[in-house]
Amino acid sequence: MKLPRSHFMGHNIWILKATGFNRGMGIHVFNKLDELQRLIKEYTEGTVAESNVVQPKDKGKESKQTLNATANNQQPDVPSYLRSTSFVIQKYVEKPLLLLGRKFDIRVWVLVNQEQRVFIFKEGYIRTSCEEYSLSQESMSKAYVHLTNNAVQKNAINYGKFEDGNQLSYNDLQKILNKEKAAKPEYQLPQDYVRSVLIPKMKEQIILSMESVRKKLRTGKAYFELFGYDFIVDGDFAPWLIEVNTNPCLEESSKLLECYIPRMVNDMLKLTVDLAFPPKKGSTPYNPRELNCFSIEGYLNEENLWEQVLKLDNNGASEGLGKNGEKTPVGYINQKRGW
Repeated sequence: MKLPRSHFMGHNIWILKATGFNRGMGIHVFNKLDELQRLIKEYTEGTVAESNVVQPKDKGKESKQTLNATANNQQPDVPSYLRSTSFVIQKYVEKPLLLLGRKFDIRVWVLVNQEQRVFIFKEGYIRTSCEEYSLSQESMSKAYVHLTNNAVQKNAINYGKFEDGNQLSYNDLQKILNKEKAAKPEYQLPQDYVRSVLIPKMKEQIILSMESVRKKLRTGKAYFELFGYDFIVDGDFAPWLIEVNTNPCLEESSKLLECYIPRMVNDMLKLTVDLAFPPKKGSTPYNPRELNCFSIEGYLNEENLWEQVLKLDNNGASEGLGKNGEKTPVGYINQKRGW
């Protein structure tokens, strides 16, 4: 299998993910076989300290807290150790698209409700690194360079220096790309690349991934699940699905997420809990315009921002939805890479 050119720029960098963890724990970047062997050995033996995975930005404060606990005859924090016997090993995208020299990825919320309908929330968000991107050997151990999730970045000294909570909206991303395009003629991108190209291609990958696990999803009237899909965009402007999280973080860690998350959850409950417990006959329906409906600029309060993209069928082929809502067999979805 030939690697895409964005995946190999001569450094042969890979990423190891120990399964069963979150918040950036259990993730390591490496480019040497002996380093991989060492990591797997330490994880299977349970000798990887949690503090060695993500370091706090204020070590002095941490030490002071430990000393105070000892002085007050309190038990100081005992180091936690990570153990795992299963791993995911992925080829690292060595040439990602950078925002002002820094790495970023994209979080997209995906919902599967009890009717086996797959929805995508219309507004995802961009998670940025607060350190300059580098492929140097020294940077291999620097989580703030390579890992963009908030649980890691919030411990960095430069956290929030460039963006509130190291997060941006789709529209923010488009504005930056348009500025970059003006400065770099080689960026032959449409002015609405994010909405017209990037998001549709992420949808294609979400649909294909859901179709691939169709028979493994638990079904029934009492089940629904929210997923967090993470994508990276390479230097050729092609999105790549890097992982799917079954317990996505819902922390309102920026003004952007303070706006998005309540609306996302509220609209999700309308497609799940409200279906299981519909209003009683004769009850007065609520008027969304009279309630706090968690407004998002560009959308009506009464609009549900979850867009259905797929209807799973455990007995046969699933159906996706085309641009105009028409049903399309999943097997016919365009799988071409790049934009």
